[in-house]
Amino acid sequence: MSLSANFRDGSLLRELGAHDLMLEAAVPCYSVKPVRLQVNGVYSGLRFQIEEPDIEYLERIGLDPVGRCYKVERKIEVKDTVEEYIEGFVNTTEDDWLRDDIIAFIEALFATTDDRLEEWLLGSLDVDLFIDWYAAAVTAGALDFAGHNFILHRDRAGGAWRILPWDLDNVMRSASLPAIYATEETPGPSGLHNGLVDRVLSVPSFKRRYLERLGELLDGPFDSESMAALLEARAADQEDDALIDVEKRTRERFDLFLAEVDTVINVMEDREAFLRASIDSLMPPQWVDLAINEVLLGDDDTVSAALGAEFHYRGATAIDVAGFHLSDDPFAPEKWPLPGVLLEAGEHLYIELPPDARGDDWIWLTAADSAPVDSIDLAAFSGADAVGRYPDGFGAIRVLESATPGTSNDWSPAALLDVWPVGGDVRRRADRFTVDIVLSSTWREELDVRIEMDLEYEGGIRHAKNPILTVDPPILGPGQVWEYSQRLRISTNETLYPPGRYDLVYSVIEGESDRLTSARTSLFIDDGYGEFEDWVELLNSGENPIDLEGHYLTDDFEDEPFAWPLPAATLMPEQSVVVWLDKDPEQGVFHADFKLDRDGEELALVLDADPDTVLIDRMVFGYQDSDWSLGRYPDARGSWELFDAPSPGSQNSDPVVP
Repeated sequence: MSLSANFRDGSLLRELGAHDLMLEAAVPCYSVKPVRLQVNGVYSGLRFQIEEPDIEYLERIGLDPVGRCYKVERKIEVKDTVEEYIEGFVNTTEDDWLRDDIIAFIEALFATTDDRLEEWLLGSLDVDLFIDWYAAAVTAGALDFAGHNFILHRDRAGGAWRILPWDLDNVMRSASLPAIYATEETPGPSGLHNGLVDRVLSVPSFKRRYLERLGELLDGPFDSESMAALLEARAADQEDDALIDVEKRTRERFDLFLAEVDTVINVMEDREAFLRASIDSLMPPQWVDLAINEVLLGDDDTVSAALGAEFHYRGATAIDVAGFHLSDDPFAPEKWPLPGVLLEAGEHLYIELPPDARGDDWIWLTAADSAPVDSIDLAAFSGADAVGRYPDGFGAIRVLESATPGTSNDWSPAALLDVWPVGGDVRRRADRFTVDIVLSSTWREELDVRIEMDLEYEGGIRHAKNPILTVDPPILGPGQVWEYSQRLRISTNETLYPPGRYDLVYSVIEGESDRLTSARTSLFIDDGYGEFEDWVELLNSGENPIDLEGHYLTDDFEDEPFAWPLPAATLMPEQSVVVWLDKDPEQGVFHADFKLDRDGEELALVLDADPDTVLIDRMVFGYQDSDWSLGRYPDARGSWELFDAPSPGSQNSDPVVP
């Protein structure tokens, strides 16, 4: 996409400057290339070409090119309809309507309680990348991201969401844009605020990390001297084009271009001073990264006694805990002083408590000014030997597997879940399949849970908004095991869901939403047209991505090596793709226009390396029985073996032994 550049308002200079800021902050960014436009050989002005956030872009910056990539066009908030999500989150790599993955992320973003938000965000969002992006966007004075103009990306296999910049031309216009811009406290134009920014900065530890990172960048690549040099260099690149601009006599003058360069540089110089002055007033106290991490409990025959307490510090710079106090009495918050110890990032401190410490109530940690730092409700864990946070420092309070004073906490869920492989693939959408579940209680008391099963496609996209199966096991005592088996079939609209591998995701849930553990298995759905025809699985067993363009499949290598071209797609390392050999190309790009001969023939994978024809792999086979397959064992490098349980989309296993 090419956009006009206006020398007078500095659009190109601002876009390039903000782009450079993102790269300096180690944030992957789309490329911006100034280009001279000529019409019939006559110079017609300077334009700039912006890289689109498509598959090629994702590949260039090292992200999964066929992952889920959404350009955010609407305010981050829970929306009323799927249609609103489709309009607000535009998929830049695939023209589809699926939005369950982004809907689940947005809804959980606002539904997660404050006490669990830090743990949820660390598992759902690349927080470090978010902080770098936000620091660069705020420094540049970017206005648009309060409501739109950024990208959310996620690998096809799921995992954490990443935030990426987009459309950085509306920047460097105000020196006094707040350091916590786009929050509900300091919204953007028209009162817009970014819900993702709101939620991340609502976590005191993340807010502190962000402000510390902003200070680091202002001390380095974002200082006014470095910014002036960067902007002057960018302006010098444009100067010749500004001088010969064909419109400058009527609408733009060269002196206005120079004046705008000075304006942008002055804004950034004033902006540095403004941001530096605001960091200290916004900075949360250092103790937001200090937590009661573990409490050891004993039994004196009458009550549980708190024997000792462990603290964990996760801040970036060392903290002196002299002046902090621990107490089991809210009316005497300074009961037990902490020793004067300097804690570095990730370190633990364990102290023994006096004999009169009780473990049937709360334990509080307070700062030197009596400000509450952290607390644990011990009454909720009567009879436990040790309770603490898992993961260390920020996780939920749990009964620990064992006492670990001075080291990282150990914890295992109250339930263990085993799921057996699906009993057969789904050949047609009406086919039934079997689910087998084994639930074991490892809890010291009775376990009352439910099990939900979701069906997920690539990228963690749910097959249905609600679980496709909900089971209520009986209440289990310590060590008890419960087994369950059921025949199911998938209810789906055949035209909406593509064929391929699906994951059955089982979750053990206690209460309303506390997921104790999960497990998954998979099944393979037919080609979407009620057929289960011939297919071939291609696997990239190398360490680098492979572009399928220029590769061909053929059943006659000698006479027609380029019978059917593979579509333009990229196979990542260890990724596979199934091509249907069904002579139904109208059914999709991975449906070849030839079939295999049951009585025997050949199948070859060929590369057109003009002028050479490269044979990559070839298999010659005889008569084939229905529902059997030939495959390499082990995968990719082994010899050809016979399988009575075909496994398209998953690892080859259990060949038939003659």
